[in-house]
Amino acid sequence: SPMQAFTYSSGSSTSCASITSDGLLVQTPEGQARVTFLINEVSIDLHSGQTGSTSFVQAEPSGDMAVTVFEGSATVTSGGTSFTAIAGSQITIPLGDDLLPSAPPNAPQPFDPTFAEGLLATGVVSDVSALPATWDAIDIANGAEVPTPIDGEPAPTAVPTDDKEECPGKSCEAQGHNKKARSIVSK
Repeated sequence: SPMQAFTYSSGSSTSCASITSDGLLVQTPEGQARVTFLINEVSIDLHSGQTGSTSFVQAEPSGDMAVTVFEGSATVTSGGTSFTAIAGSQITIPLGDDLLPSAPPNAPQPFDPTFAEGLLATGVVSDVSALPATWDAIDIANGAEVPTPIDGEPAPTAVPTDDKEECPGKSCEAQGHNKKARSIVSK
């Protein structure tokens, strides 16, 4: 079908402060719709649930391609590595100056819900009350098991902490991307 594979580059800024920077908005209808396409040789497989799916794609040469999911989920594959982003999370893929992937995708991360404010104003994204995604939900979507309590003690969970190491690479500079790596700590 037309538009299944294409090269895409978004702008890096906007002249209107209340609107999210340039990007490509992809939506699927509610129900069990599934749409798969290639952008810059990165496979994106959108899965909609009862509310459909809404994803926002940005790409900059010699920067990153970011797939941000507001509703539904997206499985992103490049260089033999796949991750699933759920609503409230974002996957970044480093790009070369030719807009092709220069490394595998980075693991999904929760994004700052203020990232969605411009899209909320347009009515395209209807609700961000459940955003951002939790680390546990992201881990489950990517095949990890959430730890269970032992002897009545709370289970360790993935939570952001102030003593985390900095996340390496340019992907950390992407809008809405968590700039810190996460660590497992006990609550």
